[in-house]
Amino acid sequence: MRHLIKTDPNVPWIPKPGEARLYTTDEIPVPAQCSTTFGFVFVEDRVLLTRLRTRDWDIPGGVI
Repeated sequence: MRHLIKTDPNVPWIPKPGEARLYTTDEIPVPAQCSTTFGFVFVEDRVLLTRLRTRDWDIPGGVI
């Protein structure tokens, strides 16, 4: 199942006429179409976060 959440054509680092798309899915994407990945990890009532020097707390993920 794949569900489009949001489309944004105004992401500064994506070459025009490109756009960013945010999906929720239980499918693994085709590697050529994926440049970043993030994971929401839950254990009971807790969530996994990373602490970055420049941005403070964030969800784990980044450039592939």
